[in-house]
Amino acid sequence: MGLTIVGFGLSPLITAPLASWLITTYSVRSALLLLGIAFMLVILVLAQGMKLPPQDWYPGQKQGGEPERLPVANGKSLWQTRSFYGLWLCYAIGSLVGLSAIGISSSVGEEVIAISPPVAAASVSLFALFNGVSRPLFGWLSDRFAGKYVAIFSYVLILIACLMMINSKTGAVLTYLLAFSLFWFCLGGWLAMAPTLTLRFFNPDRYAQNYGIVFTAYGVGALLGTVGTGRIRDILGSYNYVFYPMAVLAVVGIFVALGLLKPSSN
Repeated sequence: MGLTIVGFGLSPLITAPLASWLITTYSVRSALLLLGIAFMLVILVLAQGMKLPPQDWYPGQKQGGEPERLPVANGKSLWQTRSFYGLWLCYAIGSLVGLSAIGISSSVGEEVIAISPPVAAASVSLFALFNGVSRPLFGWLSDRFAGKYVAIFSYVLILIACLMMINSKTGAVLTYLLAFSLFWFCLGGWLAMAPTLTLRFFNPDRYAQNYGIVFTAYGVGALLGTVGTGRIRDILGSYNYVFYPMAVLAVVGIFVALGLLKPSSN
C-alpha cells in the first residue's frame, strides 16, 4: 500500500514547480486549464494498463492451487468494534495535524520564520520528499509491528515537531525545515497505516467498504484542520499559536492508540 501511494506524496516535486511556472508565465486560469488537460491525458494512458483480476483470485494464490485467503480478523460489523472508533480517531487526528501543517507551510515560513517567498515555495519540494518516503516506510512498519506502536511513533514525531515550532524564532530556517518535514512525513505515514490496519483489524472480504468508512476520518480531519488553523490565525494574529492545539492532539492520539488501536478479537 505504501509503495502504491508513494506517487501521491512525491507528486509535488513535479507539480508544484510546474504549476508555479505556468501561473507566472501565463495566468491562474490558463495554468488550471493546461494542468487539467495534462492530467486527463496521463490518466487515460495509464488506465489502459489496469484490469480486474480473474474471479475469485486473491494475492498469493499459487498457479492451479487453492486461493490463499486472508484470515478474518473480526467477523463483527465495523460499527460494533471499539477498534474502528480507535482507528477512526487516530486517523482523523493524524490527518488534521498533517493537513493543517501542509496548508500553512509556506505561510509559516514567510510570516513566522521570515524566509523569502521563493525559498518558502521551494521548501515544499523538500517536504514532499519526506511525505513520499514515509509511505512505504510506515507500510513496512505496519506489516511488522502492532498498529498502536506505529501510531504512537507518528504522534511522538508530531509532538516533537510542534515543540520545535513553538520554540522557534525569526530566522530559524533549519528548525522550520526539520519540523515541517516531520509534519509531512507523518501525514504520509497515516495514508499507509490506515488502509493496512483496516485490512488487519476487520473482515478482509469487506475491505473496500470498510476502508471507505474509515477514510471519512481523512475528510473530517481536513475540514476541521484547515478551518481551525485559519480561525486561530485570524483571532490571535499569528500562526505560532496553531502548534499548541496540535501538540495536545498528538498527546490525545497517543492515549487513544494505547487504549483502542488493536484488533477487537484481542
